[in-house]
Amino acid sequence: MFLKGKIAFNHEWKTNEIIVYVLTYPLCSLYCLIAHMDEDDYKFEGNVPDYYDKLFGSQLFEPYAVDLVSHLSSHTASIGRVLELSCGTGRCTRQILAQIKGPLELTATDVSQEMLDFAKKAISVSPQTQTVICWKVADECELPFEENYFDLVICQFGFMFGADKEKAFAESMRVLLPGGLLLFNVWDDIEKNPLCFIADNVIKASHPDDHDDFFRLPYSMHDREVVASQLTSAGLDIMTILDEPIKCFWNTPFEAADAIIDGSPISLILKSRGEDLKPTLDKISAAYLEHKEQESALETGQVTGTTADEDRISFTMNAVIYMSCKPNV
Repeated sequence: MFLKGKIAFNHEWKTNEIIVYVLTYPLCSLYCLIAHMDEDDYKFEGNVPDYYDKLFGSQLFEPYAVDLVSHLSSHTASIGRVLELSCGTGRCTRQILAQIKGPLELTATDVSQEMLDFAKKAISVSPQTQTVICWKVADECELPFEENYFDLVICQFGFMFGADKEKAFAESMRVLLPGGLLLFNVWDDIEKNPLCFIADNVIKASHPDDHDDFFRLPYSMHDREVVASQLTSAGLDIMTILDEPIKCFWNTPFEAADAIIDGSPISLILKSRGEDLKPTLDKISAAYLEHKEQESALETGQVTGTTADEDRISFTMNAVIYMSCKPNV
């Protein structure tokens, strides 16, 4: 197995499993990859939230956060109490504060205290805004909040990592007021998201005997019919299902490769085994460059060069947005 031992962010996991906070989620916010655990114990240490935000924040999660919250534009007048799940480093949190005007009570949650600490330091609210933020560690499957309280539950790329999707949706349903909204996005199929699909293939080719789900979990909710059925089973009325492609940019193929590896715990796992990351980064970077040249050939009929001005690389990421509501009684 590629993943062994007890990996934690200062959190005590169940004895028969580990949860790897996969920050390529988005690829996570890529979040929790569940695997069986041996007797060995080790912790995730280092500055993963900083790497995560630096390598993915502005390039990937910021444009999706702007887009996700924009779907509330016709509903903001009725939103006063907001619960954010899987807030990560606070990219979506900032957009909630920027786009929802008026008095606001925002409760931002994540399963990782380290992520909350990062977001809390990065976000400040002026007392003049009539906005109150509460930061709280919470599991989306066991929300520590009363029933019928929030006008909105919002989650950017987090539901994929819950152990029980229907329970998570039922918990969101429980804490919403009648008529309240649940808005979230998830990644489409990994094959429609080349940033991770390419890296997944490269790493599996380099480690054929290891875990076969390096990057797959963040893309596990791509089936629209299954997700719609889970929402309906939880008692929610589906309002909207939208495909949302967004083009994301990195300065070079190597920078993108660095993001996908150093921006996730995979780098820590490889390092713990004494592996040099450079060969893996070089292989992924070369695969990204090949992808870029193939895309360019399809668009222009010829392969572009690799001069400094042409080093910038883009990937069209594909997500799905769901908006549903709790029925009025």
